[in-house]
Amino acid sequence: MSKKKRRNSDDEIRAHRGLIPWSVQEYNWVMDAFMSRRKNIKGNLPLTKEFAYIKDDLAYLSPGELYNLNSMLLVSMIFHERYPDEVEYTAHSLRFHEIKKFMHEYNNELFELGLTAGPEDIMNVKPQLLETLCTIEFSEEMVDESGEFIGCTFSFEDVVADAKAKMGGSFKSAVTKKKPGNKPDDPDKGFLGLIPWSRKEFNWIVAKYTSRRNNVEAVQETVDGYLPLKEQMVRMGDKIPENFETMILLNEIFHNRYPNKTEAMAHFFRYHSIFKFLEKYRNELIKDGLVEMEGAGTGLKPQLLDTLCTVPFSFEQTEKSGEKSHTFLYSEVVNVAKAKINAHLN
Repeated sequence: MSKKKRRNSDDEIRAHRGLIPWSVQEYNWVMDAFMSRRKNIKGNLPLTKEFAYIKDDLAYLSPGELYNLNSMLLVSMIFHERYPDEVEYTAHSLRFHEIKKFMHEYNNELFELGLTAGPEDIMNVKPQLLETLCTIEFSEEMVDESGEFIGCTFSFEDVVADAKAKMGGSFKSAVTKKKPGNKPDDPDKGFLGLIPWSRKEFNWIVAKYTSRRNNVEAVQETVDGYLPLKEQMVRMGDKIPENFETMILLNEIFHNRYPNKTEAMAHFFRYHSIFKFLEKYRNELIKDGLVEMEGAGTGLKPQLLDTLCTVPFSFEQTEKSGEKSHTFLYSEVVNVAKAKINAHLN
């Protein structure tokens, strides 16, 4: 639990892609709170902000629908109370609902694999499976009947493989296919800067984004395709970031360029980190000779960009929420970049 903090686009991406892990202990706490409070509900619960849009429809709901609505409202209230920080609320409540959907959708398969006690007993699961569902990323993208992207969820093969590995077993699925050349799936490596990129690829992304951004019709078409996600964020009470269009354009570009989702997210995160670093240390970089004035603008030394595309994030910082995050260490970037320049001159 943490105090509220201002959200940013990186937070949004991490929350909706399941890159913020939960814990079995917290999952059980929520379940216990729900079960103990559900039996004491009398009448209808007040609508939380995520369900404000159905206010005018309340009078037309059947008793069964009202019962289900009260259950959903109670879950929403419990998560808001437990996680006042908006990012944590979004990440953990979204994961909670995805766990529920996953268990119902695959209850027979999970029983056959020995991960639940019975085909109808989906609440009695192996602890390794529950631990996996509380921590693994959402590596499967969902689309509607028209093929439009509507969000992310668990990959059945990835969940089972991870749970079996925790149990000391092995699992191979004929459905799981890894494309040649893909890097190992380790999301933490990307957020630590341990998956290197290249200046050539960085420049390709910048050129691709600029081209797409200048095509007004293409931008609108892409934005329209993400309306279901935007509506989902509104229902979840998420604040739509001002750079929503930029975020979804880059998201598509990166995931089309890098089919491996871990690699795509690693380079996406580094891309944002590079621009943040350049903005924060612009004056210092000019003084150190790594950024040069060019008329009204500035130009980067290629060795600086090479460095930013490859060095790990060696600086650990503590956010207001108490969480740790990593970014570039200024002195390391300068030393490595200058070493590259000296080597080039010699």
